[in-house]
Amino acid sequence: MLDQWTSEPNLRLIMIALAVLCALMGFLRGVGRLILLALSLAAGALAALAWYRYMPALCISWWGQNPADFIKWGAIVTGVITMGFARRFLNALTSGDGPREMNGRARVRGGLLGFIPGVLLLWGAAVAIRWAGASGNLRQVEAAAKAMVPAPLENTDLFGRLSLSLGQGVLGDIMNRTDPMSSKEAGALASLLVLQVNQPVWERTWRHPKAGPIIMMPAFRRLRDDKDVEHAISFAHYSRLLALPELRTALGDQPLREAVLNLDMETVLRDVITGRLSSGPPRAQVVPEL
Repeated sequence: MLDQWTSEPNLRLIMIALAVLCALMGFLRGVGRLILLALSLAAGALAALAWYRYMPALCISWWGQNPADFIKWGAIVTGVITMGFARRFLNALTSGDGPREMNGRARVRGGLLGFIPGVLLLWGAAVAIRWAGASGNLRQVEAAAKAMVPAPLENTDLFGRLSLSLGQGVLGDIMNRTDPMSSKEAGALASLLVLQVNQPVWERTWRHPKAGPIIMMPAFRRLRDDKDVEHAISFAHYSRLLALPELRTALGDQPLREAVLNLDMETVLRDVITGRLSSGPPRAQVVPEL
């Protein structure tokens, strides 16, 4: 049931329905009230993103660890509380004698303008979900690599499922072009970097016929040796890893970007984690010096 509701076609319909609902609210209540609601939601989203972006670093400096559940649920609670306070503040700031009676022209104008904050809010929510989901997927890759079994790759939470669906189909095409935080190639490149947490798995990655040539590329080697990348991986600070400018710089290398885009990451992960190539038993190859 969860897979069905979080599939890309259903998400597309849900997002269209929400945009239409925003337009309907603008038609019935006026665009002013809709803008106040949009500002409140935006304030909550920014607070949640700030928590998700900066709290892991504080946890690492205070306790030497990055508690995933505390970060995830803390961001949600912070966002909801901030949204509530922002809504109360904006309502108090704009309170008066109440809204004026709207004529037909004002209602139509409000309905048309209602699409704008609705679409912006949906886009912002999609960016946040993709970022959170991509970070969660990297934690799954880490768990699978350390255990050397693919089972953790199947334990995808809600954000992970939504993030995966938002990277596919029409929505995926739109988000991959407009999302400044996450993309398919950034997630795949980060997944290859995370495989370093287990040396045997990393050695298999070097020997893999598809992944091996990628991690031998100069742009990937520079990224792997970067101190910020090493720090993010060592503390499982994957939200920071995905946001590092070094990752964008590496993906600016066209050969690396194309190679990562053409990589079947799901198959590669299973191959290097289990030690068995999908096309047959492992082949003996010369292992370059790590």
